[in-house]
Amino acid sequence: MSVRRCTAVLLAILSWGLVAEVVSAQSSATRAIVLRFEGGRRGDRAREAAVLELAPHVELVTEDHAIAAAEEMGVDVSSPGGMSEVVQELGVTLIVTGSVSGRRRDASTTIVVVNPDGDELARREGPEPRGAAAMAEIGRVAVEAVDAAVEALEERDRAARAAATPDPVQQIVYDDEGDEDEDEEPGTPRTGWRHPLAVALVGTRLRTMGTYVDEEATNTQHFFASDLYPEIELAVAFRPLTDAADELARGLYIGAVGSFSVGLTYLDASSPDARAMTSFRFRADVGYGYTVADVFEISGVVGFGIEGVDFDAPTAFPSTMFAYVRPAVVGRARLFEDLFALEFSVGGRIGVDGGALPEAFGPGFAFGGVDVGLGFYGVVAPGFSWAARVNYAFHALSFDGGGGTFGAGGSGRDETVGLHVLVGWAF
Repeated sequence: MSVRRCTAVLLAILSWGLVAEVVSAQSSATRAIVLRFEGGRRGDRAREAAVLELAPHVELVTEDHAIAAAEEMGVDVSSPGGMSEVVQELGVTLIVTGSVSGRRRDASTTIVVVNPDGDELARREGPEPRGAAAMAEIGRVAVEAVDAAVEALEERDRAARAAATPDPVQQIVYDDEGDEDEDEEPGTPRTGWRHPLAVALVGTRLRTMGTYVDEEATNTQHFFASDLYPEIELAVAFRPLTDAADELARGLYIGAVGSFSVGLTYLDASSPDARAMTSFRFRADVGYGYTVADVFEISGVVGFGIEGVDFDAPTAFPSTMFAYVRPAVVGRARLFEDLFALEFSVGGRIGVDGGALPEAFGPGFAFGGVDVGLGFYGVVAPGFSWAARVNYAFHALSFDGGGGTFGAGGSGRDETVGLHVLVGWAF
């Protein structure tokens, strides 16, 4: 096999894009081969200058070595597979090519370094190979081009390793056992804002309340108003699809809250003796939340609730019970990861039943209202959760008819202010 045939084979390997990045087991130095330079005799002189300077700098594979390797292996270099075997056997990582072009003052030497795939890694320009100084400069330019090519290969290796390394931010939150979420496909870890699957809280609700009914015909107001008193409060919330593979399904929300207080007393206008009073509240909600930019969640919620005060043998004002449907909008914003978040809500009150009020002041009765809330909450994985909120609820009351056992009501209002402090568990 001639030298020209070997050169043609190696150039064909470049054009066909064969992959052959094999590091020599005998040496850690960069292994390269310098092909013939274009430009006739001037090209030959430029190549000689490059080889002379590169010889102590890298491990050079000569054309004779390449020819001998192909013959010893007995491969068919006319096929891509045979050519790939030759390149792997040589362990070449850099291929240096060049050309001399131009005349007189415009003449120059171009040195190009490519990898076995034919991708250009570095290109440098030098003088025409005329005189000792120019030859030395061509050798220096060849070394500079090879150094730049080695750096380019190392940069590609670093980028490939970085791409293969998982992002530490993309982790499965609340995964105590280190297992992948069962509801998601392997290789797609749960990312972003993960709401707990279930939250259960217990605490206290400090509240004031007042219900007022105006009897317009006699210019009389019937009312009951309380000082600040406590209730025991329980709250649970479920997001059954929080770990679903489908991001849109994760927003489903189910919740319930209740509070009560027993052992309270009140003073009735008919007697100086204190009488028993029981305060209660319950509401169930279902809704859907949509997360924006992994920081803010906006939810639509529909609930049904009852709340009121039950008096023992009332003579001045009846017991109250308000049953209502509550459409609401709830917003949540992460202020510091999941440890500290802001929550606000605005809900409507569509009256369903007024308990004893229609019989007391009606019989015709209707009511509706609104409630607003603001607070903070947090989740400390894996388990502890807390919440602190303040809310205000208002009902507008309307009566018509001949009146009831306590008077002939016209209009009225019911107001409640509550402060909630709760702690509990999140899973």
